Amino acid sequence: MSLKVFPAQQGGWQATPSAFLAYNSANDLNVTGAGTTFTVDFDTEIFDLAGDFAADTFTAPTTGQYLLTATVQIQGLTAAADNLTLQLVTSNRTYSVSTQDTNDMPNGTWSISAVADMDALDTATVTILVNGEATNVCDVQGGATLETFFSGYRVG
Repeated sequence: MSLKVFPAQQGGWQATPSAFLAYNSANDLNVTGAGTTFTVDFDTEIFDLAGDFAADTFTAPTTGQYLLTATVQIQGLTAAADNLTLQLVTSNRTYSVSTQDTNDMPNGTWSISAVADMDALDTATVTILVNGEATNVCDVQGGATLETFFSGYRVG
């Protein structure tokens, strides 16, 4: 395995590549459905090479391009649900995937990925929003089998 060395934004060098994988270890119940935007919980790290992932948030240590990916499993959608939006929210922009007419999907898994341009100290989080339910009845699944997870790696 080769080690890339990137110049740091504030001078010096970042000898450890920025890479992380975190997941949601337990179900988060009734977090969205009635139009509530929920910041997805990633409470357990599998690895965090440069120590730049904490509290559900990735913070870019240096300016560059980062491959960010997330998968979120939702349960509890009813026939009343109109749409679902999964977002990767960075300081520079928001990336979205949406599903319209979720009436026939009581459960599902949605994924998103982007090569995001990030400046030093920019942040990235993952959010989910479901509209159409009378109350927040939708759950974000979690567990040791990595049903809901977030990962990233500096690519340039």
